[in-house]
Amino acid sequence: MCLVKNGLLQLVNDARQRGKEPTHKHLTPAPVLLDSQPLPGQKLVLSNEALSGAYLNERASTTQIRAFQELAAAHMKSAVAKSKILIVTRSPEKLILSIYNQAIKQGSTDTFKQFVQRERGFIEQALNIRELFNVWKQHYGSSNILILPMELLQNDEQRFYGEIEQFTGVLTSQVNRPEIVNRSLQDGHLEIMRHFNKWVKLFTEHGQYGGRLPKNNEQALSFVRFDVRYALESPPPALGRRLKLLERKLRQQTVDSADLPRDLLKAIRASNAKQLKKDDFFGYRELYV
Repeated sequence: MCLVKNGLLQLVNDARQRGKEPTHKHLTPAPVLLDSQPLPGQKLVLSNEALSGAYLNERASTTQIRAFQELAAAHMKSAVAKSKILIVTRSPEKLILSIYNQAIKQGSTDTFKQFVQRERGFIEQALNIRELFNVWKQHYGSSNILILPMELLQNDEQRFYGEIEQFTGVLTSQVNRPEIVNRSLQDGHLEIMRHFNKWVKLFTEHGQYGGRLPKNNEQALSFVRFDVRYALESPPPALGRRLKLLERKLRQQTVDSADLPRDLLKAIRASNAKQLKKDDFFGYRELYV
């Protein structure tokens, strides 16, 4: 297999920009140039997590998110006419907690309650499996789309890969990776990162540049944010001891799925139920509906 990741950045960015335009439906999707071509006999695999995270922290409307999804699928169809589409889902409660974690890593200053209130449109649309399926079905047909729950990968890796092999007809390279990649920040470290973002926002908005930082300053700030994020994800012992002292001084909030609005979960589960219908979803239907 030939894995292409950066090749989708142009597609994602173009769909994001066009999705904000009121006349996006009249725009012709531009062809996408892939950054890597398969060798003879290889299968091309396209993947980029930004396809499911457009407009995070941007307070986008559901209309923009749906427009992005439609444009991304149309762009992909123009770039790769014949393909199999794999959608991997996660149970709503855990996915919302994960999205919040990612939002803080990217610079958000919201508490969990504020985040859910402000990003409700993004959450409800991004987690709508039925609409996402229908968007891609328009271009590739329902028989060329497979939806798998992440829980299956976590609990039965062999079956997860087996489903992909049966769907694509291509043997997968099963590599057991026990280490955690993109580790979630725990409550105490998450709160430190949130406060760090607040301090950065304070100085950038009210400092000498008045929120209009020179490009080199923005780049440096981005590097610093990533360094803070990665250090908090896996802090070395010396840093860990100092972080514990800081955590005691900061008012910590706990991030719990119990704080999610019941009506939001009900709406998400209702859309899932329409898609899954009588399907037991590999034994995980109850987590979704």
